[in-house]
Amino acid sequence: MKALIKRRNFLISSLALLVLATLTIAPPLFASGYKIVVHESNPVTSVSRKDVSDLFLKRKTTWNHGIRVEPVDLVVPESLRESFCEGIHRRSVRAMKSYWNTQIFSGTATPPPQMTTEAQVLDYIKTHPGAIGYVSSSASVGSDLKVIQASD
Repeated sequence: MKALIKRRNFLISSLALLVLATLTIAPPLFASGYKIVVHESNPVTSVSRKDVSDLFLKRKTTWNHGIRVEPVDLVVPESLRESFCEGIHRRSVRAMKSYWNTQIFSGTATPPPQMTTEAQVLDYIKTHPGAIGYVSSSASVGSDLKVIQASD
């Protein structure tokens, strides 16, 4: 009986250490090489990961302050898009393409416009007050756009 209790305590301790180590060394949610950008006039400063996902999936169509949401997607580089899809949607790019194909086929929704450069994404956001997009964490955003924080 004592051996069983010792084994159980060892397993519990090991599991606790594993969880603690994972939390300690896991990168922050948005340290994945991208940042989320909105129009400078947008009063939002932070959102949840789920809300960002809902905005990009067009499940949520207006900002809390009433402006229509206009998400814009970045298709190149593929690694940045993959990082964003996995970090925000918790899905692969392939799964996201499948999601949009289903939405298009059913007539429910169309995907956000897709840009091939970060400059195009930033230009889109500058000219659309309800826009939201993402660029690499090293991209220069400028003073006429705003980077927002997101959290789990």
